[in-house]
Amino acid sequence: MIIGIVPTIRSPYKNQIEICIDKRLINFLEKLNKKFTIKLLNENSKINKDFKLIVFSGGNDLVKFSSSTKDLFRNKIDKLHFMKAKKLKIPMLGICYGATYVANKFEATFIKKKKVGMQKIDFIENNFFMKKNNQVEVNSYKNFSIKKLNKKIEILALDKDKTIEAFFIKQIKFLGLMWHPERYKVFRKIDFDLIKNLL
Repeated sequence: MIIGIVPTIRSPYKNQIEICIDKRLINFLEKLNKKFTIKLLNENSKINKDFKLIVFSGGNDLVKFSSSTKDLFRNKIDKLHFMKAKKLKIPMLGICYGATYVANKFEATFIKKKKVGMQKIDFIENNFFMKKNNQVEVNSYKNFSIKKLNKKIEILALDKDKTIEAFFIKQIKFLGLMWHPERYKVFRKIDFDLIKNLL
């Protein structure tokens, strides 16, 4: 059983592209299920039914907001693996940028609003994930927030300014989280529970 990760693309120097995965994301996914093998996905990777989850990591900007080489390259890799996962009906997880990438495909409306640090969000009544205590504190590292989604998408959690922090797209088994579950000193049960619901 394999978890595939679509990496972050960096460009630290002119004419240089780097494919990166945060080691904390690997640690988080290994803790989710030790039976899974973690595999980095690039533009030449092939995915098949052995993959049980495709993770679209954070760290880039949508090409509708950026035309940098790194973001254009990231978009190319995302498109390739999104289409294949959708065709094979493999569950998908989007973290921060990864969530916005898929939200954008479903007519999302965005606002430019830089958020860095901890913030409180509220889980709302939904069919995907029920939580007894509705309010949770999450980390935030983003330049854009999701203001509105297609009505077919189930909204799971909202920020105090009513921007969307978590959502689920049933038809393609996609969970979008606008925070980074891998960036906590101690990984949290709620993040594992959300992803286990997806699987």
